[in-house]
Amino acid sequence: VEGLPSSVQTLYVCCNSLSGHLRLDALPSCLSVLAANGNSFDGEMDLTQLPSQLQSIDVSANKFSGEANLTELPGTLEVLNASGNSLTGSLRLHRLPAKLQKLDLSNNAATGHINLCHLPKSLIAMNLSRNALCGPLNLERLPPSLKSLYLYENRFSGVISLTTLPDEMEILGLYANELSGPIDITKLPRGMTQLYIHRNSFSGQTDFSQLPETLLSLNVSETDLSGTVHQKR
Repeated sequence: VEGLPSSVQTLYVCCNSLSGHLRLDALPSCLSVLAANGNSFDGEMDLTQLPSQLQSIDVSANKFSGEANLTELPGTLEVLNASGNSLTGSLRLHRLPAKLQKLDLSNNAATGHINLCHLPKSLIAMNLSRNALCGPLNLERLPPSLKSLYLYENRFSGVISLTTLPDEMEILGLYANELSGPIDITKLPRGMTQLYIHRNSFSGQTDFSQLPETLLSLNVSETDLSGTVHQKR
C-alpha cells in the first residue's frame, strides 16, 4: 500500500491473494478505515504508527506474527480485528483507546495473564478466545456498556464471580478453560441471552431458579455442578 495518495480515507483490499509485508506505518495519513482481512500478509504487525485518524482496522485471517503492541493505538480507533493470525506474547489491555468499541484478537497464540479492570468504558464487544491466555479472571470491573465477552478455549484458572457483570451484557463465553470452584448464577444481567461455562471444573451446589427470563442458551455441560433445574410455569 506504499505510494497511495495521502488523500485516501478508506481502503478495502480484503479477501484477495495478497502477500508479503503490509507496512501499517506507511498508510495514508488521512485513512479512517482499513480492511485487509482474508489475505496472506505476514511479518510482524506494527500497530504503533497507525494514521492518527484511523477509526477501524481489520487485518484478520492473515499470517501476521509477533507481539501486538496495543498501548499506542490512535485515540480515534473504534474497531480492531486481528483475529486468525499467529500473534504471540502478552496482551496489554490497560491503554486501549477511550473510543474503542470492538476488539477481536481471537484465534492467535497470545500468552500470559490479562487485566480486564481498565478496559475503555465505550467497549461493546471483546473476543480473546482461542489463545493460550492463563491465570485468574476478574470479571467484576468490566465496562458498563459491554454486551459480549468471549474468552473460551484458553487456560484461565481459579474462581470467578458472575454476580457483578455489566447490566448490558448479553453473551458470555467462558467454556473450555480451567476455571474451578462454586459459581453463583442468581444475579446475571437481566437481559442476558447466552451463557457458556461448560468444560470447566466448576463444582458445588448451584441455584438455577433465578436465571434471566431472556436467557436463550445455557451450557453447563462437563462440569461438576449439582443442583435442581427449575422449569418456570
